[in-house]
Amino acid sequence: MVKKISLIVFTITFFGAFLFGYKVLQYKEKKISEVANLKYSEVTKIVFYDGKGNKPPYTIKEKQKLVEFEKLLNRYIIKKEKLHEDAKGWIHRADLYKGGEKLTSITFNNPMEIDGIYFDIVEGPSFPESIDEFLESVSPN
Repeated sequence: MVKKISLIVFTITFFGAFLFGYKVLQYKEKKISEVANLKYSEVTKIVFYDGKGNKPPYTIKEKQKLVEFEKLLNRYIIKKEKLHEDAKGWIHRADLYKGGEKLTSITFNNPMEIDGIYFDIVEGPSFPESIDEFLESVSPN
């Protein structure tokens, strides 16, 4: 009888620790590439959308510009939002592609949305200025 109780207590403790550990890892601070399971070397195209509706979609395919955007994204540290409140609108969205296959979609707000999941920005350049500056630097206009 004592062995059964000990086994039950051990099992409950083990699964409780496992679930607690999973929850802690879920809200750990990460880079965007970790969250999106993204390898920047695979990205061949980025399509930017203007949430205000003032500009048409803008596509980047040049490797140098793709690398510049990768450097910008690497400056952000994010963590999964615990309690999401719906945001009203957005300013920029970027869809990253490998050939014709969409790898991920990032909506730039705070909270940031990556493939439908919301993340608080812990560290990184200010929004929307950092994205505006990047787009102005790579845009031919």
